[in-house]
Amino acid sequence: MSESGNQEQPYQPSIGDPTMGGIPPSGSQTLRIVRQGFWQTARRTWDFIYKSEKDKSVKIRIDDRRSIQALAGTIVLLVISVALVAMNKQLRPLAVGLGLIADLLCGIAAIWYVLLRFGALRALDPRYAVLCFQLAVGTGIVFAYFAVNAVLFLGFEFKY
Repeated sequence: MSESGNQEQPYQPSIGDPTMGGIPPSGSQTLRIVRQGFWQTARRTWDFIYKSEKDKSVKIRIDDRRSIQALAGTIVLLVISVALVAMNKQLRPLAVGLGLIADLLCGIAAIWYVLLRFGALRALDPRYAVLCFQLAVGTGIVFAYFAVNAVLFLGFEFKY
């Protein structure tokens, strides 16, 4: 490979779904990327993840399971606190206290959940590690955008 890194790479089939990788031109060992449509790519990715989750050979660490359980439990607490406010105004002080505790625990569980999975990036090819990291950061930015707009919208609605 040259120092500039621009030399063509030999074709290597995808580890997962072979249709998601490149397809070598006939008689060539050069990788050619074939782009698929948005919905087709999303559907194939969803199917691949679903099959991978159901695969018995895929082992999930105990800490990962615990982080999933903690996140699910704190989300249930948040839903209960919101339901208490909606059901009875007299329960509002209890619901606010429960909501604040659940919110704090949910934030901790969500951060724990995400941070435990960042180590998996080291197992990827550097290009895919960067791409996955950018997806994670982009997702965080999108949800921050939605959160800020929700606060602004709700604040505007209640003020006027």
